Order: sequence, then C-alpha cells, then structure tokens
Amino acid sequence: MGQPVNHSLESGRSPATLAEKYCAGSAFARYLLETDSTPVTLAAGETLFRQGDPGDSMYLLLQGHLSVQLTHQDGTHTQLAELGPGSPVGEIALLTGQPRSATVLALTDAKLFRCSQGSYERLAREHPNALAEFTRAITRRVQETQLASVLTDFFGIHDAQLMSWLLGELGWLHINQGDVLFNECDPGETMYIVVSGRLRIFTTSPDGMQYLVGEVSPGELVGELGLLSGEPRVATAVAIRETHLVEITLPVFEQLAERHPEAVIRLAKLVIKRQQRTLQVSPSQPIRALNFTLVPASPDVPLIKLADMLADHLGTHGIVLTLDSKRLDNALGKSGASQAAPDHPLGLVTSAWLNEQENRYRYLLYVADPDWSPWTERCVCQADRVLILADAGANWQLGPVEQVISHRKISVRQELILLHPEDTRQPSGTAHWLAKRDLHAHHHVRWGDQSHMMRLARRLAGKALGLVLSGGAARGFAHVGVLRALEERGLEIDLIGGTSMGSLVGGVYATDRDLAACIKLAERFANPKQLFDYTLPLTSLMASKKVTQVIREVLGDHLIEDLWRPFFCISSNLTRAKAMIHDQGYLWRAVRASIAIPGIFSPILDGEDVLVDGGAMNNFPVDIMVERCDGGPVIGSNTCPPMERGHSTYFFGPSINGWQVLWSRINPFTPAMPVPSLLGSLSRAQEIRGVTNMQHMESLADLAIRPDIGAYNIMDFAAYEPIIEIGYQTAKDALDNWPGTLR
Repeated sequence: MGQPVNHSLESGRSPATLAEKYCAGSAFARYLLETDSTPVTLAAGETLFRQGDPGDSMYLLLQGHLSVQLTHQDGTHTQLAELGPGSPVGEIALLTGQPRSATVLALTDAKLFRCSQGSYERLAREHPNALAEFTRAITRRVQETQLASVLTDFFGIHDAQLMSWLLGELGWLHINQGDVLFNECDPGETMYIVVSGRLRIFTTSPDGMQYLVGEVSPGELVGELGLLSGEPRVATAVAIRETHLVEITLPVFEQLAERHPEAVIRLAKLVIKRQQRTLQVSPSQPIRALNFTLVPASPDVPLIKLADMLADHLGTHGIVLTLDSKRLDNALGKSGASQAAPDHPLGLVTSAWLNEQENRYRYLLYVADPDWSPWTERCVCQADRVLILADAGANWQLGPVEQVISHRKISVRQELILLHPEDTRQPSGTAHWLAKRDLHAHHHVRWGDQSHMMRLARRLAGKALGLVLSGGAARGFAHVGVLRALEERGLEIDLIGGTSMGSLVGGVYATDRDLAACIKLAERFANPKQLFDYTLPLTSLMASKKVTQVIREVLGDHLIEDLWRPFFCISSNLTRAKAMIHDQGYLWRAVRASIAIPGIFSPILDGEDVLVDGGAMNNFPVDIMVERCDGGPVIGSNTCPPMERGHSTYFFGPSINGWQVLWSRINPFTPAMPVPSLLGSLSRAQEIRGVTNMQHMESLADLAIRPDIGAYNIMDFAAYEPIIEIGYQTAKDALDNWPGTLR
C-alpha cells in the first residue's frame, strides 16, 4: 500500500478546491476532503489495499487510473471496474466497517487523498442529510460489486469494458415483502438476478391449487427459461422479504450474446441443469444464506438464551451470525444503529452491513425485541422465516409482535417453537397454539434435551431426515426391520410419514417407543382372532371393532400435533375424491382411517366425509415428505412388490362357485381348490392401483428400500418374523452400498 506523503498534489490547490472539482456529486465526500485529508501517491502496479484488509479509510482519486479486482475462492481474479479521476475508493468498507471486499491497484501513476474513519464518524453526526445521500450511492456500489461477481459466475465475463457496459444496461428493481415479481402466464421477456432478499416460486395445478416449487436466493437467476424460449411464465414469483433485483431484458441479452457468445452457452447449461434437477425431483438444493428471526410469544420468553443454543447447533451445518439490537450496535460501533429508521443514515448503514453479512454467513439468526420496535420490524422484514418462541405452559394467545405481523398481513413463513420443562414426558395442548396461528410447521423442544435442539437445528437447516413407510398389509412389517437397520447406523429420524400398514408402524415409532413395541404389534396382528370380526358384508367384510380396539390400545390417546417427532399419514376421501393428510388430531383415528381397506374394514367418518385406506390415493407419500423436509434427505421403504410369488398355480374358470370352494376346504378326501382368497384379492387390488405412482415416488427419495417379500401373501401376518428379517437385511445392504450422505 502506498504511504502518505506530505506534499501538495496540485500546486496551489487546496483540498477544498479539489473537493469542489472532483466531488460535485457528493456533498459528504466534499466535507471529508475539506476537513481531513492526507495525500497519497502510487506508482503504476502498486497496490492501494488488498481484499480482506481493514476498512479504516476511504480515498478520492485525483490523477491516474486504478483497477478494482475481485479474488475468487479458486484464486482467479476478475476486474470489476477501472476508476478514473474523481472516483471515490474504498468507501464501502468505511461505511460498513467490514474488511475490504476487493483489491485496488494502480494501472498508472496515481495521486489520491485519504480520509480517516474518525473524520467520517464525526462528520456523520454533523451532516446526516449529506451522509444519507452518500450512503445510498455507496449501497448501490456494494450491490454492483456483488452483482459483478455473480455475472462473472453466470456468464464468464472477465473483460472490464464488457462488465462496465453490462452493468450500465441492467435495470434495478426493488420490491417489498409480499410483492409479486411476475405471475404465471405473464410474458417471459425478461430474466432477473436476485441481488439481495429472496423470492418464493409457486405453480398452479389444474384444480387451481397453488404449490411451492422452491426459493430463489441472492446471486441466483429467475425467469431465464422464459427469456430463452419466448414462452409465457410457468410459475409465479413472490418476494419473501424486501428484495433488490436487476432485470436483463431480451434486447440486452441479445447484445450480450453477440459480444460474448459464451454467455448463451453458460445460460443454456444452467437451464438444462435445473430441468434435470426437476426431472429427478431431488430435494431442493442448498441455498446461499437463510435468515431466521426469533420473536417472543410473550415478553418473558428466554429469547437470547435459546438463540445462542440454536446457533451452536446450527453451526454444525454452516457458520452462523446471531444478532440482537445490542450486538448489532456493537458490531457497527454505532449506538442506536439497530433502532434507526430504514431511511435514516444509520438505517442505511445497517442495511448495507446486513446485506454484506449474507455473503459471509450461511445463517443469520435475528433476535427481535420483546415488542414492536424499529429493530423488530427490521428483523421481520429481513426474515426468510419467523420463529415464534413460546413457553408451552403459557397463554396461547398471540403475542405483541405476532399481533402486528398479523395486522399488517406480513406474508412471511412462520414456525412455532414450543419450549417444555425438563421433566415433560409428553406435550399437550398444542392444538390451542396451532388454532390461533397460520403456521408452516411447529417444533417441540424440551429444555436440557440436546437431541431436541439438534432436531430443531436439522429441520431449520434443511438437513432433517424423513422416513416414509408404504402400505402393504402383512408385508408392511418389513418396515420394522428397516427401522432396526437405521437405528444400528445411528441415524436419527426427524419426521415420519406413512400409509396403511406403514402409518401403523410409523405411528407406533413416532410415539418414541422402541422396536420392541413394533414387534409386539406384529405379534398381535399375527392372531386373526384379534383382528377379524366378520359381519354381514353390506358395508365391509369386517365389523372392524377388533382392529379398531387394537389400534386404540397400541396408540393410546396421543394427538399427532403433540408428538415430539412430526408425523403424518394418508387416507383417501371417497366423498371428495382426494388424498387426506393427517397431521393433527387423534393418532389412532388417523391410522385407523389410513388402514381402512375398502371392502375389508369399515370406513371412518370425518364429518360428512368418508375416509378409507390411503393406498387408494397415495400408497407411498414420498412427495409429501420431500416438501416437509425442506431439502433434507428422505428414505422410503416400499413393501409393495410389483409381482407376487409363492402361491400355488390357480385353476378356475370364468365363474367360481363359493360353495364348491368351501366344500373343497372342509372335505378331507379332496384337495382344496387353488383360488385366491377374497381378503387377499381385495388387499392386492388396493395395493396395485398405485404401482406406477409408487415407482415415481421411489425416484423422489434419496434412498429407496424395496424388501423382496413377494413370496409372502399380503395377508400372511403370521409370517412377521421372516418379513421383518428381510426388511432388516435389505435396508442394511442398501445403507452399506449407498454412496450418498445422510448428514
């Protein structure tokens, strides 16, 4: 770095006169030069400062030219800009108090004035209006520096003149939380780059339901497919929080393609990769940064204590920065910065600094004030997710901060964290908390239980492990063997979902009981007398009182929302012709509906709706689990074989006389007629309806386990022991040979 020298840079010219000549566009820069400036000279090739150096001063370039260069992680360099006389240098780091974001070196002999941080601090207090104008200009420079790095990655632009031209052609766009960037079916003539903030992407199904596709974080493109194809938008993009973008129109991209053909190839590759990810339907890709905001449901909740505990566990998944109002003020060295209004100079400085942190940290954990304040508002507006922290034993009414969020209709994803005392055996009363709030998810955390904090961190970080168990009647006991193999590997299951027999096995495990409880369940099902109570078959073959009693005894009076570990199961709504997702209410009732095989067990009524076995609509609900895991790994156990084996060859004509079948079975002098059983046929017919869909579901899972149990009859509950063993061996082999990672 060049050292200050004590001589005049332009003979007979004072700093004030030079300030007027070179800084006409910035009153605050003029104040700096007039008040405190030190001459600096650089020889061609000399470095003014390097990327990562302390940001303790700024400069004004009077003579010569400088190069601003960004160093990438792989050691390569990109020239972001070439600065000429009149340009401020290094003002970004001075404003944010952070290390230098780029290296600046002299292309020619150069002369500059240096202004200290102390002068900046004093003048900021004396000239707040001039500082605000200066801060806005610098904030844009910060964004342009970030954008230049993104453009280099996307389009391979390393030429300074081309970069300068492109930056000049891009249009800047600011949208607020909840604003729509574009709607499905809008013309697709522009693509966008997210500079700060975040977007959520939705599509609409033929039945009018809106589904979340994914999120777009800083440094990512959106809308590129429409620009390349000329087709209308295929999704809707909504801002999760305040978001700054640049738009690249078709004419600008065509000019870029003409001047830099590599840009087209790179963009096409990006589109292809995204389409491949869509076809594979793998869990959503890790995002660059995620902002969580903790707000209290009541003023006495230990917000900061939990935030620090959560940060420790989140830190195993990426570096974390935890900020409350005091910590932010200390970080900036500016008292009151956290409570400054967004358009106040201190507020602008805070915004610039926080945006810079998103490039440095994987997670930002904001801790709001107990009530609505400027800091709380900033925390909520910066949040990708608002985490409502509540004492599970307290009043479940909305807290002060929640009331403002609700009143203002702030469209941010909200999740509830319920804190329980250390001696809590089982949560209760969760339904009251959920009824008052529009929540995406809820979490139960018992103080002092590290496993609960680890699960919370995994779920927030998109690392939660989800297990999906298919239907399969007696074959479904192979899931017990799969659970055993997972336990032996030390894998903690964070979410469980299932259908039919998978819902029953998963429901037992979700109540935090061990594998012995699952085996006892299998033993009870092995005795047909405990399950089957034949009746006049007008509604079903079974009166279903016995199977209902077994399920109630096994699952007790647990409510799904009160389980420590999230659980869901699927039933089929005959009234509305759709799948039902049960994630609240009595666990036994949801499971009973999920196993109500049509024609065998009686349906379950839910108001006016008739619910039957979930296999009719979704026998292997991996798709639902993928969405709930937020990018975490999903393991699926599928016990529905594509082909049955092991039965005798059937001999019967186009009609069967049931009396003859019965006589052949009770007559000791004739062999029994080889015909399929009614129960088996009904169960298998239910099972095979979704074979094609189940193959698709297997493709969605990170690891799909398919035990080879086709040799066992679907109603052969007595064979639970070998079925469990096959499930164990299959899962063990699959885990040993799987090249992926689950954490």
